[in-house]
Amino acid sequence: MAVRLEEVLAAWRAAERALSELPEEAPERPLIQIQAARLRRIHGRLMNERAPVTWQLLRSTHEAIADTRRILDEARARIDGEESPLTRTDRLMREWLLAEQALNRVGDDDVLRRQLLLAADEARERYQQAIDEIDPDIAT
Repeated sequence: MAVRLEEVLAAWRAAERALSELPEEAPERPLIQIQAARLRRIHGRLMNERAPVTWQLLRSTHEAIADTRRILDEARARIDGEESPLTRTDRLMREWLLAEQALNRVGDDDVLRRQLLLAADEARERYQQAIDEIDPDIAT
């Protein structure tokens, strides 16, 4: 389960490019910012010859690359106006759940934990707003 440094760098650069191209109000921005920071840290760790590459780092790297690609693909599809099989509410719920999963997987990194908590809270709020638009009487 090796990881190529070029693959990490390509995913990191793609995330950074997306951030420069996406409007500030794009719903994917917080997740892409987190992924770019995550890939930057991974790249730094892989470049540090003194730090041994662990199985956990390899697994985390593969997850970060896959998550980044998925988020960027979804952002591209939304911007290009392609119809998604998910309704807006379903998509927002999925984004919230993914943000919560990322929060649950974070280790002891307090800075990353705060970033992920903020992203999860924002995703939950977007989901709740969508629910409220559908049926205001459901609001809790």
